[in-house]
Amino acid sequence: MPHPSSQTDLPRLVIGFYRLRFAVHDRYDYPGFSGSAWRGVLGHALRERHCPRGLHRACDCDPACDYARLFEPPLPADTHGLPLAGLDRLPSPWLLHELPEGPVARGETLTLGLSLLGTANAGLPAYVQALAEGAGRLEMADNLKLVSVARWHRAGGLREIDADQPQAAGPSEAEWLDQAGILGHAGPMRVRLLTPMRLRVGGRHLGQRGFDPGAFCMAVVRRVSLLAAVYGPGPVTADFRALKAACADVRLHAQTLQWEERARRSNRQGARHQLGGLSGAFELDNVAHELVPWLLLGQAVHVGKAVSMGLGRFHLEPAS
Repeated sequence: MPHPSSQTDLPRLVIGFYRLRFAVHDRYDYPGFSGSAWRGVLGHALRERHCPRGLHRACDCDPACDYARLFEPPLPADTHGLPLAGLDRLPSPWLLHELPEGPVARGETLTLGLSLLGTANAGLPAYVQALAEGAGRLEMADNLKLVSVARWHRAGGLREIDADQPQAAGPSEAEWLDQAGILGHAGPMRVRLLTPMRLRVGGRHLGQRGFDPGAFCMAVVRRVSLLAAVYGPGPVTADFRALKAACADVRLHAQTLQWEERARRSNRQGARHQLGGLSGAFELDNVAHELVPWLLLGQAVHVGKAVSMGLGRFHLEPAS
């Protein structure tokens, strides 16, 4: 099996992983799924700062402003070579990759993971400030105080950084993200869903009955290739016909999947909504070696709907 680093057509994602730590001066026990609430905190604070025409009107501010860069990324003037067929907007260059789970007792800390792609890393100071200012607005989360921001470095793991300074991210390659030794594994591999996955295939949500492993793999390939093309260091030159065939050859070895409903609150609408998706784990067999790096990169960017809220996060590991 050729080592993936010797291949020239693998995608590279320019991505920064950050962990924010908040001191809890009062008990934290947010009801329901907190990803939508933290997403709302970030969006509300940024729009309040950058959109003087009001929070309830369409944003016509500078597309390079911190709010638009994250929540309304415009299509580039030149879309040649970008896989944007059927899209009217770019995928968001950010997502929550670690969500606080309550309850957290007074005096303890909670953590929030934030991932930024491409040039969005330069806006880190504004995003951290927005999260710090807005955290106290979360119901039952009064008196949250930001105490530190750390960034994941290739050599040395997490290191605290000065979040007042813009950050630059370099390419994140599959080898960097392979913490479980999957690249050298020849047998079945397990996919653990760390948060519910909402994946639509053929107009319907992919469920536990008749779960299609090839559709999952192809969805990961599409998302990684799109993000790499838009926010990466250069065009993606992979053989997508071969990748599609490799996805179709993947077999489901075993699965313990179930549909899980999570409630999220819409402050704007004053209502609670269900946000369901698949949870559990499944095992893949007959996975071509050229497909594995794509799945590894998929861990970093999640897959399916509502990924910016933290849904669709998964971990790849050898099956025992």
